[in-house]
Amino acid sequence: MVTSTIPLLVLGAAIGGAVPNIPEWNAAYLANSVGGIVTAMLSPAGGFGKFVAVILALSVIGNIAISTYSIALNIQMFLPILTRAPRATFSIITTAVLIPVAIEAAHSFFASLENFLSIIGYWSASFVAIGPNPSGYRGSAQFLRIAGELS
Repeated sequence: MVTSTIPLLVLGAAIGGAVPNIPEWNAAYLANSVGGIVTAMLSPAGGFGKFVAVILALSVIGNIAISTYSIALNIQMFLPILTRAPRATFSIITTAVLIPVAIEAAHSFFASLENFLSIIGYWSASFVAIGPNPSGYRGSAQFLRIAGELS
């Protein structure tokens, strides 16, 4: 999880640091927030840059589809009585809830994103804290020696 996120965090920090120093990017940020920066960065590529921007925008759909399916599956696991209903029902209900939330969040996208990331940070921290425990390594002697529990 760490190795996949560090390069993107460094890239985001580099872009964030460059925005105030590049007038075109700064103007795009002030006009259209993060999406404006992406299109301004890709504008030197001409039509290909616009194509890449569209592909990036459409790639969100794939991520949302996976999350929606996961939510539907988790609802059925949480309440086994709901396994009688088709999983597509919960995907439709989830989508019906997410659309109004997304419309409302779009009015202040950056603040909503910041708040969401603040919440999800605690969620991911629990995986980091719980993940490397002895049961995850099936009690292997090597892990226990490293942890100092075996001499």
